[in-house]
Amino acid sequence: MKILGIDWGTKRIGIAISNMSAKIAFPRPFIKNNKKAVEEIITIISKENIKLVLVGIPLMENGEESDSTKEATKFFEKIKKRAKVDVQQFDERYTTRIAENVLESFGMKWQKSREIKDSISAVIILQGYIDGQNPK
Repeated sequence: MKILGIDWGTKRIGIAISNMSAKIAFPRPFIKNNKKAVEEIITIISKENIKLVLVGIPLMENGEESDSTKEATKFFEKIKKRAKVDVQQFDERYTTRIAENVLESFGMKWQKSREIKDSISAVIILQGYIDGQNPK
């Protein structure tokens, strides 16, 4: 069963897809957040035979909603209405910071690697879900 992880952003949407056994998350190229974004994601779901979609919802550190939370939730609702698979929300607090730290650990300036950062954030969302489903 393949799973799609999504890191919603105002400009870019990070994408990650699991392997067939849903054990490992792999980054994919980001999607521009524009009017075609939902359709592009629906196409990915179909082409990749995705069975579950996780949309990262950016809550504030204290767990409360922000304007970004509300926009990401609207995006989640659009995907949920169009997709013919299970679509769930996933708390994505700290994923951006973790992605920035990953880039910096490889000597990359995250400010210059924003596109990569978005896909790494999607991998963190997806791998976090996978690891939570398969505790050791």
